[in-house]
Amino acid sequence: MSARVVPTVVGLGRRTAGDDGVGPAVVGLGRRTAGDDGVGPAVVEALRGRAPGGVELLELGEPSGLIALLATRSPMVIVDAVACDGWEPGRVVELAAEGLPPGARSLSTHGVGLAQALALARLLIEPDRLARPIAIVGVAIAAPTAAAPSLHLSPAIAAAVPRAAACVLAWLHARVRGV
Repeated sequence: MSARVVPTVVGLGRRTAGDDGVGPAVVGLGRRTAGDDGVGPAVVEALRGRAPGGVELLELGEPSGLIALLATRSPMVIVDAVACDGWEPGRVVELAAEGLPPGARSLSTHGVGLAQALALARLLIEPDRLARPIAIVGVAIAAPTAAAPSLHLSPAIAAAVPRAAACVLAWLHARVRGV
């Protein structure tokens, strides 16, 4: 059985709040046409055909879409662009879902970032219904500038996509039974 790729801009793909028995998910945050912010969906695309069977591959344009998605009790890896002072663009890190390191910030054009979406989910979802475990694979990007945005990943971020995909696969194999 191969992984399903369910591209979504807004919405939850095939997952619904309260689903029990669904397998692990990898969620790529960002927009493909927003330069380096599109690294999450690029990693999901790189996992196509490589992710273990039963792993659902999803894309969300905005972190706020995670709130309902996290009400599934299933293991989840979230892949996102992270701007952090002092981090070299292209650095791949596994972060704790409980908090981003000081100075790190997930990017969003609508004001709700990854940390805020996770905090809201913890407030709105009963603890026994919340997805777990949750991991974040971050790819460091340069802080956006006022210059015209690129429609494509920069070379440093494009080079990080295979490393981020390998990090996701290692997490799945190490922590999720049956994959």
